[in-house]
Amino acid sequence: MKTYIKVIAGVTAITGAIVIGCHKPTLAAPAVSEQKPGTAQAQQPEDPRLTHYDLDVASPQVKVGADNKIHVVFVESTKVGIESFVFYRSSTDGGKSFSAPTNLSEDMAGHMVGPCRLAIDGQNRVYAVWRVLSLANATLSGESHQNALGCNLVYRVLVGSQWSPIITINAPTADQMHQGRGVGSFFAGVDPAGRVHTAYVLNTDVFHPDLMFQAGSPYAQHRPGLGNGSIGEVDLNGTTHTAPREAFLSPMTTVGATKSCDTLDLVDGYFDANGAPHLVAQATTSNEPNGQSRIVIAEGGRQTPAVTLPNPIYHQFGYPPALLVDAQGRNHVIVDFAGGEKHSVRDYLGTTGQYTVLKTEMPVNFPLRGFQAGQGPAGTMAVVLEMDDTGLANEGETWIAVFDGKAWRQAVQVTTFKAFSSGNYKALGLRSSVTTVGQWNAGNTGAATFDNSGHFLLVHEADQTGNFAIQGRGVTGVGGGSRSPKLLFHRF
Repeated sequence: MKTYIKVIAGVTAITGAIVIGCHKPTLAAPAVSEQKPGTAQAQQPEDPRLTHYDLDVASPQVKVGADNKIHVVFVESTKVGIESFVFYRSSTDGGKSFSAPTNLSEDMAGHMVGPCRLAIDGQNRVYAVWRVLSLANATLSGESHQNALGCNLVYRVLVGSQWSPIITINAPTADQMHQGRGVGSFFAGVDPAGRVHTAYVLNTDVFHPDLMFQAGSPYAQHRPGLGNGSIGEVDLNGTTHTAPREAFLSPMTTVGATKSCDTLDLVDGYFDANGAPHLVAQATTSNEPNGQSRIVIAEGGRQTPAVTLPNPIYHQFGYPPALLVDAQGRNHVIVDFAGGEKHSVRDYLGTTGQYTVLKTEMPVNFPLRGFQAGQGPAGTMAVVLEMDDTGLANEGETWIAVFDGKAWRQAVQVTTFKAFSSGNYKALGLRSSVTTVGQWNAGNTGAATFDNSGHFLLVHEADQTGNFAIQGRGVTGVGGGSRSPKLLFHRF
């Protein structure tokens, strides 16, 4: 059996440091695939495929319950256009097989969804939380982590084998006439007591109508320069939830009669024993300097700078910062640092300015496609990175870096998609030929966690691409291609 997962000493080292009683990986080393005359069909990787339509996939999440059952949610497009849904699958045999997909958002057909989040409470109830556009037949990227107008936040909870109906979290809700009521970026998680919470960005005026003003009309308007710096929080308990409350407000400044505060975007974080959110966010004002991105930590009622990234604000939309916490309770801010001598993914230790480089982009090669960070037990952490290993669009590989509770282990490459490439060239005369190529490569999304035995679980996007070119007498050349993204699962 050929495999695209690369089992090398580095993988064993990073897992062995934090896994007790786990079996050493026994996958065979990959062999280079042979080119077969007349075909360009790349071989199929052996790992279970979670997606079905393979048109577009986004926002995968993976968690493990107290019973060691593996739960996965993700956003997948079912047809070209605006038909995207949140799907759920599970495994009771360690990921060897998965349940049939359950469409969690089908009752919202016609309303774009994404991203989604997954949490499991102390009673082993599974929560799928996602954002949905209030407008029908409008577009929203399933992988978009930044603020968006007109979105509501909803969830479903799985108790035993029964999913609840879709339940709306935010209030007041956004609709066609009230886009400003909606939620922006959000995250969900479980506190140490096993309670599930979600925190989200919303219009500052929702909790502070006093900041509205009258402008010669009976209609209240949003004050110019006032950012969306309010963080709402809701506690989830099965099919019931608390009323939304404000958990944080970005510091307000007053100049004359003008009040202003930062807009918080791309929020991520965790919840402490009191259920209070600790979050990282990109902070911006209406006159933010170009070419930089302020990343801040908000906790305990304070907002503190973590790092200013030397790249434009919009760059972070594809590479949002992540906030993890170690066993000592120290914050770790994972960011894409696109400036400096070498492009790198870094871990900044809270607001100290100290950082660890997790992976550096080599000159020309290894351009970053994306990264995702996951929290493990006992302060362990994992970061999944997707990188083009030659600088070519269709030759990307997946890497992982693990924090073993004390330090980051060196990032290692865990896929060998090149082994699944194949191609064919056929001459049809002196001036005519047909060239076909089939390839697999890393996509731009993924997720990672650990099961209750310490095994490393990886969910990642693998893109199957095909290209062809025809050259003939009197024709300079014509060609085309296709891309088919798939979500795969692997257990180390």
